[in-house]
Amino acid sequence: MVKFIRAMCVVSICLLSAAVFAAERSNLSLEKNGRVLWSASSELKVEVQKPVLTCKNERSKFNIDKPEESTYGLPLIIEEETDESLLPVEVKLKSHTAKAESILLTYDVSSDWPVNIEGQYHVSLSSASDSDAIYYEAELDLDFPVRADLEVMNEFEVKDSSASKMVCPERDGQLRVYELNPGKYGTYGALRYEMGAKAASGLSSREISLESTVDPTQHLYGWDEDIPKEFSGTPVLGPMMQIPVVHEQFRLTRNELGIPVFGLEFEKEDKKQHLAVSVDPYCGAYLQSVPKKQSTSITVSTTYHGQTVPLKKEDRTVLLEFLPENGKELTEPECVDAMLNSFYKTIPEIQPGPEWTDQIHLVYYDFLSDGGEGWYKGLRHLADKIPEKYRDRAAVCIHGWYDYFQQYAYDHSKGELIDQWTAMQGTGKISMSLEQMHKRIKFSNDLGFHTLLYFADGTNSDSGAPEFSPDYLWRNKKGISVPGWKGPDSKGQPLRMDPAVPEVREWFKGYLKALIKEYGQEVDAFVWDETYYILPNTISYAQDVPTYSDREMITLTAELTKIVQDNRENPDLAFLVSDNGRNFNALATHGTFQDSAMRPYIWGPSMFINYRNCLWSCLWYPVTSPDYNRHSAELGFPQGVSNGAGNNKGPHQMPQDLLDRIIQRFIKNVENDKKRARYFGINGEPVSCSSLNNE
Repeated sequence: MVKFIRAMCVVSICLLSAAVFAAERSNLSLEKNGRVLWSASSELKVEVQKPVLTCKNERSKFNIDKPEESTYGLPLIIEEETDESLLPVEVKLKSHTAKAESILLTYDVSSDWPVNIEGQYHVSLSSASDSDAIYYEAELDLDFPVRADLEVMNEFEVKDSSASKMVCPERDGQLRVYELNPGKYGTYGALRYEMGAKAASGLSSREISLESTVDPTQHLYGWDEDIPKEFSGTPVLGPMMQIPVVHEQFRLTRNELGIPVFGLEFEKEDKKQHLAVSVDPYCGAYLQSVPKKQSTSITVSTTYHGQTVPLKKEDRTVLLEFLPENGKELTEPECVDAMLNSFYKTIPEIQPGPEWTDQIHLVYYDFLSDGGEGWYKGLRHLADKIPEKYRDRAAVCIHGWYDYFQQYAYDHSKGELIDQWTAMQGTGKISMSLEQMHKRIKFSNDLGFHTLLYFADGTNSDSGAPEFSPDYLWRNKKGISVPGWKGPDSKGQPLRMDPAVPEVREWFKGYLKALIKEYGQEVDAFVWDETYYILPNTISYAQDVPTYSDREMITLTAELTKIVQDNRENPDLAFLVSDNGRNFNALATHGTFQDSAMRPYIWGPSMFINYRNCLWSCLWYPVTSPDYNRHSAELGFPQGVSNGAGNNKGPHQMPQDLLDRIIQRFIKNVENDKKRARYFGINGEPVSCSSLNNE
């Protein structure tokens, strides 16, 4: 006998469809069955289905005698096991209102699910004014936090046409194509975009680690670590998965997306029609395409793990776009470019990186070398080697200029930078000031280089800093904080801060505004290093309520990017991150200058994430790892030189025959206007695409 204490779940869902009608493009209409029909200008029709919500029951138990041993958040009594694990929520159309440019559908949703859920689900549908596309913007707004897992499925059906191919930009940088076949024993496509405690996979929160699916205490690599012995130094031009890897984090599975978009190819009357399906990057998603004999079903679903992170309010943006017909296969670079650029329409608030960032073929990092004088000596030597007309194709970055992590010579109480400070607190103790910083920037600008300023070392704070706050730290379920990389620029132990803590977010935003005010008209980019510290599917327990660390990190990145866009007087000013191919922050910013040491096997996982924008890496070992520079140049990536760490030999100190080879390759790539590899094609070849949308 099974006894349940049940609470009836009644959710009022409002489906708001704001349709912008275009006479020669596409339009939306409400059908008698309560569904919305999109008549695309491509002559195909897409039916937007009712949303499907499913509560996920984990056979939870409530122990009256020992409530502390009960399953978290579920007021249930179960005296014997049940196989019931998925409890569908019934959705009934309550009312609808149709206007000239909008459609309002109101649903009542009820379920026997034994957790009380009340709230609304809004969906705004609108057709794009500049393309054959529709926006599907959804918002789940619950009246109170819910401690239950909820899967939300947004479904679409392409009428009268069965997709034959599915083209996928996968996590390792490889473009893959899958044949689709309808029928009982046919094949369908399923993809995952991983973020937010396995929101893509639909697993219950019991099936994932409540802290992280990876160990956030482990570093990706150390500077003294080399690539696998199997790598001979000969450039590997195939996909990343063909290169032996050292770290388990890079043993990526198939069908995991590197950018949340996929393409479908339809063949009808000797014509090829392509549909791009995208979802915003701010949470994980499971994307599925099922061909039928006369139609194609598309599902974009997200599982919110309320048992881990209480569920209150969530939103999603899905975009369906029929691409211009050109008679080509969807795997052709021109078609892939259109498909991938379709994704960026889900984040119109994030602008493309400035054009100059895509033209760089040499980067230089100076870690306040030689007591602070290496900057001047190294750049003067580079200027002697590089013709003046080519110097704007090199970017140079000032690193180590600040006093402490998390302070960065910034007074948050006043919202401004301090006038004087001591840099390299842990080692050299070099006197610095605003005046000296402006002098350094002017020196490199006058030589014709693009000057970059180091923004921060991920979310690291310095335990030896006067303003260090334990309340800002990221913590796992046991309350343990995580150390970050310790270099010559830290006094105490660097510890990782939690991007979900409101005070941390406000500090970063205030600091960036102060940097823009002081240096924004002189430098061309701010570089946020080590943004890969917050890994996908990581949960933080630093506050009273657990949070999705990876989602908080990418939204903070987006907020900082928008601050640069909204406050810059220099239109070339960019905000760059350093994901090392491990997470997705670069999707919400202007590009990447990462600390991956140009290791060949990290280019692949970084490619689709940075498809629209620049992808650079520093190289702290240009003397002992010269093949890394050669390999990067052959793929069209910038080469790198550095000083102040690693080999600790600037351009004026390193073997000059080695520097000359770097400069020769640099000049060759500049003169040939070499484009970098954007991804690996279906046969493993590097593909460079010059038709990027950088307007």
